[in-house]
Amino acid sequence: PGAHASVAFSADDTRLSGFERSAGAVGIWEVAPASECRTLHWRPRGDKVFDMALSPDGRLLAASGFERVRLWDLETMAEIGVLPQARNLCVFFHPATGDLFTSGQHGFKRWPVVLDAASGVLRIGPPEVIGEPNTSDSAHSCAGPRPGLVAYVTGPRTAVVQDLARPARKVLLEHERVGSVSFNPDGRSVATGTWKGQGVKVWNAEDGTLLRELAAPGSARALFSPDGRWLAIANSL
Repeated sequence: PGAHASVAFSADDTRLSGFERSAGAVGIWEVAPASECRTLHWRPRGDKVFDMALSPDGRLLAASGFERVRLWDLETMAEIGVLPQARNLCVFFHPATGDLFTSGQHGFKRWPVVLDAASGVLRIGPPEVIGEPNTSDSAHSCAGPRPGLVAYVTGPRTAVVQDLARPARKVLLEHERVGSVSFNPDGRSVATGTWKGQGVKVWNAEDGTLLRELAAPGSARALFSPDGRWLAIANSL
């Protein structure tokens, strides 16, 4: 169904979401039997989708664009909210807590997600500002394996590893033109890639010690395998 700018799997790997640029729409597919479940239209059509994420229980879909972050309830396929976050480049739900995180021009924020069991009302926010506004070309962020463990890009030269249970302690990772960050599943190491830079670096997540530097010309992004044994690198010149 055309080229997709961003895709994301649900936690149980049964659903896949993707933004189709030409149609200006978000599609939801069942991975098996591979039939499209529903197309969710993105408005205005001129707005781009930078990133998408599905909640750990598979109920919510969040998509971020130039002007806003939009949320859908996948049980009803209804749009349930809009967060006015201009140029939000990354969005994810923490797999351990279900909280929503956004990062971009308005900073790195955590939005508590709470379902009222009595009324069935879903409440998102108010947001907690964790990182300062980032006006660089990349504001990538990701969740660690433990509740409250996160990493995020703060500017063109620095990424941060932070345990939100100890907010005053931040581990700084210096990487010129850093563009992405990814945790090893054990949470003990983290990899950074670049946007139009050079190389991938692997760091000790506890103290920021540089463990390994790998050649990767041009823009590069690294991702650990689920068992932490392998590191895959995708790059473009």
